[in-house]
Formats: sequence, structure tokens, C-alpha cells
Amino acid sequence: MRLMSVTRWPLLAVAVCLGVAGCGSSTSSALTTASPASSGPVIETNAPAKVVAAIAQARREGTVTGPVQWITTSTQGFARVSGAGPGAADVPIYVVEMQGHFVLDNAPRPLGARSPEGSTMIVLVPLGDGEQGGAGVVLGATVTDLSSYGDVHWYGSSS
Repeated sequence: MRLMSVTRWPLLAVAVCLGVAGCGSSTSSALTTASPASSGPVIETNAPAKVVAAIAQARREGTVTGPVQWITTSTQGFARVSGAGPGAADVPIYVVEMQGHFVLDNAPRPLGARSPEGSTMIVLVPLGDGEQGGAGVVLGATVTDLSSYGDVHWYGSSS
């Protein structure tokens, strides 16, 4: 995976959880989906609330142009395969990958530097609540094969 920018995004998890009702809930939320092509992935209609919240936050940061894929892994599992992501704590996370155009205007950067942007955004969202760590964002230019991390789930939205 060719990375344009790796940004730890601890405020995303907070903003995501504050911006979506029921974020801490373990219930699923429905997304309206389009029918996948017969040779494409099976696009499901339910996602954990935190995955839906990450998608909603990404839509505020840019444009999501295709189906969203996500898996469940840990911070160390993600770092081991990708070479990117949060370092110290090994906590269970959702890895949510979206395609489109994303600009992180609130990302820390040197004075005068442009905001990081990319055509793929991977959002790392801790499964648990609280200050356990594990939140982050990876912007890139290519889609990552998330099957290296575990079972891939696909979601699409017509809105």
C-alpha cells in the first residue's frame, strides 16, 4: 500500500461517537444498499453503530464514492500487516476503508503545509468505549486488501 499520509486521528473517534446517537451501542444500524453485481462482493445492509458513525464522519471530511468495506482486528494486527497505524496499545478495532476524495483539514501539520488528502481513507475505530487508544486514519492512493486481516464485510449506500 502506497501511503500519502498517516495521521493519528484521536479526535475522530470522539467526534464520531459524539456526532451519532447510539455510538456506544452494540446494536446494528441499517444502510440503504444497492444490489451488487453478480461477480462483486455481497453488500450487506447492517453495520455496527461505530462503523456507521465512521462512514458519517468520512462523508463530512470528503466524498465516499463506492461501497465501504470493514473488518474487525486489533491495532497490532493492523500494524503488523500494513506497517501503519497506532503503535503502543493492542486493542480490538474496526478497520473501515472507503474510496472517494478526502481532505483532513483538521489534521496536525507544519505551519503552511497543505491538508493531507487521498482517494482512500482507512479509519481505525476502537470497539470499546473510553480512552483505550487505537483510533486513527490512514490516507492513501490505493485500495488495501483487507482480507489479510480477517473476514471482510461490504456496505454500500445509495444516499
